Amino acid sequence: GLNYKLMSYFWLPQPDSSMISGLNYTHDEVPFYLIRDYTFTGYRANLNVFECLSSMFQMHNELVHIWTHLIPALFMWGYAYSYYSRQQECRSINPKWQGEQEIPSSSLATIALQCASMAFVFTVSYFSHTFNPINEAWFVWCWQIDWSAVSLAILGQFATIITFGFYHNLQKQRFWLRVYSLCMGGMLLISNTSLFVMQSIAIKAIVISAAVALPTTGLFVDMCISLPSSDLTV
Repeated sequence: GLNYKLMSYFWLPQPDSSMISGLNYTHDEVPFYLIRDYTFTGYRANLNVFECLSSMFQMHNELVHIWTHLIPALFMWGYAYSYYSRQQECRSINPKWQGEQEIPSSSLATIALQCASMAFVFTVSYFSHTFNPINEAWFVWCWQIDWSAVSLAILGQFATIITFGFYHNLQKQRFWLRVYSLCMGGMLLISNTSLFVMQSIAIKAIVISAAVALPTTGLFVDMCISLPSSDLTV
């Protein structure tokens, strides 16, 4: 039909022709890679790109996931743009400007980065939840980019913590940013393997926790040690 001609023209992924597309398959009827723990009905399978988009407005077991990622993504992109615009405005007026809350313009850029990293992971997760039921290869790729985005979002969040935690210590900022870049780089490589994608959510959570726990423990110990003694007393 016309949809398949358009898909071929634009090099869009095509569903597996061995199965009829649908929105309400049971876990016994769908390919193994689509099956989720404790989810028994409402599976989408073998949809093309246009059917995936239209499924955003139909009932199935990923409908909530789609909208709870899309809506926050739009909000966070708006916040990121707002803070970035304020930072640019402040720099154009006075590079050393401090606002009502004593936040210098460089810190506004850091907050904008934090918002953008969250917006990015929500956007990619929305994409992955929407388009993963096309075929197996597309399913694997969707979740590879999803977990890759999680790695980058974690890095963005800790970049903000490091920047404010060591505001007057550029050397420590650089050190901890390198540590987290290495850890999240390793997680990025692992998340781009089909073996990782096919694991249960519990295994994935353990891998992420291992990649984050050790540097985070060291970071917060260092931040506590670096605090002036006056900040540790009430």
